[in-house]
Amino acid sequence: MKKGLFGLMLAGVLSSTVALAHGGGEHVMGTVKSIDATTLSVETKEGKQVTFHVDAQTQFEKSGAKTTVGDVKVGERVVVHAMKHGTMLHATVVKFGKQQAAAPQKHEGSDAGSGDGHEHGHPGH
Repeated sequence: MKKGLFGLMLAGVLSSTVALAHGGGEHVMGTVKSIDATTLSVETKEGKQVTFHVDAQTQFEKSGAKTTVGDVKVGERVVVHAMKHGTMLHATVVKFGKQQAAAPQKHEGSDAGSGDGHEHGHPGH
């Protein structure tokens, strides 16, 4: 009996830790179906329509640069980071456009690059 009760208590503690670790955030990738000053609707690749509330606190990033709701167009591929407030999802960050690739790692004393001899730390010859 004690083992069963302990297992139940442990499961409760672990499940609450997982919920806290995620923080109630939602991440949705998809295509913009509609957008206006207060609402963003996205269709996921599974065909599910998800609607988000947007406001002055919502951050918009196009290709890594800060932008505004007016720059998001229907048909645009987006990643939306949102928080659930009751039954409503509030978009906190909307990212779209080409994401900038991470710069290649450079090691001291190395001329590593694409092999053309021109990626070694200074402009062309």
